[in-house]
Amino acid sequence: MEQLGDGVLKPFLQDVVQFFPLAKTLFKTSISHPDIVFKVIPQVGLTPLLEWTVHYFNLGAYTALFSLGKNREPSIKNLSPIQQYYYHRWLEAWKYGSGQDYH
Repeated sequence: MEQLGDGVLKPFLQDVVQFFPLAKTLFKTSISHPDIVFKVIPQVGLTPLLEWTVHYFNLGAYTALFSLGKNREPSIKNLSPIQQYYYHRWLEAWKYGSGQDYH
């Protein structure tokens, strides 16, 4: 993780899970130590690993939704105040759910 830089290491050290740093770490580990991947499956179990995979993809979805939602933010001025309120609540949920709230 240290080799991947501060963008990967700092969130991890602060217990913040983010999609891209996690993806980089998983990819690098699977390439440089493929034997570890095969050792994890029997220890963790296939069902918990598949359940975790769902959470991993949801983390990616929240990351994408936050990025898209943030880019669309200037266009919400045409929405009613109630719609703007809900838009901002969804944006906050995606931000928190994607780990983008870390400083």
